[in-house]
Amino acid sequence: MRSSSMVWGVLSGHRSEVAQVKAVCEWAQKTWSNARLLLLGSSAGAPVAGSALDATAAAGAIFIGYTFGRLSSIAFGSHFGGVLRSTKPKLFLMGENDEFTSPTVLQAKVASSKGKNAMHIFPDVGHFELERSDFDEELSSVIAQWLTKTWPVDTSCSSASG
Repeated sequence: MRSSSMVWGVLSGHRSEVAQVKAVCEWAQKTWSNARLLLLGSSAGAPVAGSALDATAAAGAIFIGYTFGRLSSIAFGSHFGGVLRSTKPKLFLMGENDEFTSPTVLQAKVASSKGKNAMHIFPDVGHFELERSDFDEELSSVIAQWLTKTWPVDTSCSSASG
């Protein structure tokens, strides 16, 4: 999935990118009956993924470096409402030194967002640093903990007696 023009994406509210994400959700639901998807968006992709949360198959979302900041709102502000109104579980991950969104702004947005939400701020990390593979293990650990807490798996075994 790609956009032919970043400028056009901003001017059109990224409608085609959101439509593409929703189309993939619909395809997955048809291909795998009752598929429940977890959307993941990083940086500029986070607002797009968030706008697709109303897709039936989307069970929730993980956002890495969601761009809630004032300057970012010029390009992505039209997506904020959908993310904040969604009652589906959301995990927001951000570096403490993010260049687009301050921890204070993220905390306020997460607090005002509907649904079961969580956030994790990585100390002494910037927006673009968090996207590097150096942080994959830390990100994966936080995500796995959130997934386990949000959607517990029943590990009990019951055997049929005969």
